[in-house]
Amino acid sequence: AASIRPSSGRTAPPLVSLPPPPSPTMKFAPSSSSPLRAASSSSSLSLLPLLFLSFGGPLPSSFVLPSVEGCTTIAVGRLATIDGSVLSSHSNDGEGTTDPRLVLVPSSVWPSDSTRKIFYSPESYPRYVGYDRASMPIREYEPGRGDNPTVSFEPLCEIPQVRRTYRYMEETYGALNERQLGISESTCSGVFGAAPKGMHHPGYGAGRACLSIDALSQIAMERHSRARDAIGEMGRLAVRYGFYGAGLFEGTAESLMVTDVAEAWVFHILPDPDGSSAIWAARRVPDDSFAVVPNAFIIREIDADDATNYMWSDSAFDVAEKLGWWSPSSGEKLDFTATYSDGEYSHKYYSGRRSWGVYRKFAPSLDLSAEYEEWRISDPYPFAARPDAKLCVEDVAMVMRSYYEDTPYSQAGNSSSKLNLLAGGPWKSPDHVAGDNSTPGIVGNWERTVGLYRTSDSYIAQSRSYLPDAAGGILWYGPYAAPYASYVPFAGGMTSLPRSATSGHHMRLDKTTLFWANRYVGNYARLKWIDTMREVKAFQGRMMGEFLELQSDVDALVVAALHRHRDISDPDYDSVSYERAVADAVDLYSDNAERTVSLTWDLADHLMFKYADGQIHSTPESPLGTHTPPRAYDARGSTVREAEVIDQPGYPNEWLEKVGYGDGPPPPPNCEELEWRCGHADDDNNNNNEPHRTRTQSQSRTQQAQDDETEGGNLRGGGDEEGTINEEMAEEEDGDDDNKGGADDDDNDDDDDEETTMMGEAWREYLAKKREAYEGGRSACKSRGDVAAALLSGGGRKECAAAAPDNNGNDDDDDDDDDDDPVKEDRKFVQDREDGTTDGVSAK
Repeated sequence: AASIRPSSGRTAPPLVSLPPPPSPTMKFAPSSSSPLRAASSSSSLSLLPLLFLSFGGPLPSSFVLPSVEGCTTIAVGRLATIDGSVLSSHSNDGEGTTDPRLVLVPSSVWPSDSTRKIFYSPESYPRYVGYDRASMPIREYEPGRGDNPTVSFEPLCEIPQVRRTYRYMEETYGALNERQLGISESTCSGVFGAAPKGMHHPGYGAGRACLSIDALSQIAMERHSRARDAIGEMGRLAVRYGFYGAGLFEGTAESLMVTDVAEAWVFHILPDPDGSSAIWAARRVPDDSFAVVPNAFIIREIDADDATNYMWSDSAFDVAEKLGWWSPSSGEKLDFTATYSDGEYSHKYYSGRRSWGVYRKFAPSLDLSAEYEEWRISDPYPFAARPDAKLCVEDVAMVMRSYYEDTPYSQAGNSSSKLNLLAGGPWKSPDHVAGDNSTPGIVGNWERTVGLYRTSDSYIAQSRSYLPDAAGGILWYGPYAAPYASYVPFAGGMTSLPRSATSGHHMRLDKTTLFWANRYVGNYARLKWIDTMREVKAFQGRMMGEFLELQSDVDALVVAALHRHRDISDPDYDSVSYERAVADAVDLYSDNAERTVSLTWDLADHLMFKYADGQIHSTPESPLGTHTPPRAYDARGSTVREAEVIDQPGYPNEWLEKVGYGDGPPPPPNCEELEWRCGHADDDNNNNNEPHRTRTQSQSRTQQAQDDETEGGNLRGGGDEEGTINEEMAEEEDGDDDNKGGADDDDNDDDDDEETTMMGEAWREYLAKKREAYEGGRSACKSRGDVAAALLSGGGRKECAAAAPDNNGNDDDDDDDDDDDPVKEDRKFVQDREDGTTDGVSAK
């Protein structure tokens, strides 16, 4: 095939012969030159494995490409924000191995003719180990320090180094530099893939690409203050040295939001067909608008006549033309997404639902649909849109934590759909584990939300043109999942970062770090999500308010220092004093971070205390309290005010119905359900002739008995509605025997009542013996029923252990006359009754 002429002017290797890319079945009519139309008429072939069949080579055991899980990015132009800031946000959604540490790479001065070493980007912890990222050692990357191995990374390749590089903050990607350049990353699918240089992969062979998006973002941070210039250099280097993505199937392409004090841009990039160069395009976000990239390309038609708002590589057009996917003679503009995107990965709506969720929050007046046919061909959402109201950092933070609340797709709280009633548990948590390792053979998907439990960290980069760079650039950093983290501010002018931010990762518990404080909060919040999250959100709101006040104070200090030293021609001008004043001001952000760690642990402790074991403990003394005032009592120890504790708050009825709670074990049976009377009732009040109640009546009585337990009433259960043990004992003590027993009553001499009468007599005899035993202090409390018998007999509760039988079944009384032992008599009486041999009482 003919060669491609990249932007750099060099000649790329010849293209391999490729079939059109595969495409889903579509109900539309693209142009005859469209790759999607070509695909619809071709056989369904898997494109990527065909790209590298000629490469071959073994797979080193050390080579493992990073997992691709996806990220969400948002950019907001300066005229779309309340204060004129340019904003971009990023969530690093990489499961439990991604490296979330925020590291400060210092500015450096390099010797002439030196090279910039490019390293493989694993993205998992540790993301880099060595000494070559700056002209001085970076503590977090030093070999052998902490959990770092002792072996340094070896470079994949080298490129010419510049004389001076800027200081910047990075997590997996470059985030914000000292000149207020901001970058946010989102992995995307692409029709071409590539492996890193010198590495081998089955089906792909020996890699030829030098640069990952991680390395490109770092180089941009080191060298540029303007987004447009950063994109231009990233694109040129990728074309010259080759680009590889985070994955070899899904995630072969990448996208960056690149911002400065004036502009916001969207940058897309993917490998070229032979894996040695790159294809890229960029589009400027209108100043009055916002844009969102949800793991899928969003740049559509490239206007080659508008160099102000578009940038691209020559390869973007040349490759499409060579493969017959686009023709300049068609008169149509090249649709970058339709041509080079491989669509949504994981499932339909994996990307689009997040776009819809952000548009719904920021521009509800657009009334965009949450449904569409297919990402590439449907073009369901605009590249960018004006917000209904101007935005601020708090608005972006809110969206980064969102779960589509109050929509049919909600995954959290009371607005979550009935479909997810069980998935969210009784407390309606949105945190659904993906399930790939535990659900073999079960096909399905959860909704992909913006807020996500598996996020390692997220941030918001803020650039402000009206302030000096040292204070104007702020990175709002939230280690761990955004819904549970506070966005803590750090200034681009800081020359060091606190350990609470630079340490903390999944592989070691470290309670001194922001990451682990937030991770504890997230996991404690799941104890009772719908309740705990009210407290988490309140905490985040309070902290954001304090952070914004701190930001205002630091801004004022820096501006005051600037005014004192603005005229460098003044003989009294002292640059050292100015720099020291600025450094002292921005270092207040370090103190704030350490304080935030402490307060976040207070929140974690509060959630554990308040919601432990399903209880709810009131903490009136503090919103982050860990103390509930105990009960108050009078001089006798009697309670005058209960402790503010809900012991068994229970579960939502809706959830109980779904999980089959009502199908569990029934209440205990009472005597009537067994068709005999226990003698609990007044047998002479015409009860001997009363027919047995129905099951429904019995159940009602059983519930009444359960209610009576808490009031010291019928602790045995069963009995008639008007005949309780209390009434029976009271009647016995009155000595009124005229109408007792039933057998002596001339009006109740029916033979059918004989059994009930005998049971009443047996029960009274049992109570009498128990009364004697308790009055003599010789009975052991063997059951709740025995205690009730003692209390109701008038003897009062005795210390159970005082007359408890020894291991041989004997009591502690010195009386050796076993025949007079009430405890043994009780046992014999009960046993005889169970055997059906007591004084003629039947077994029933």
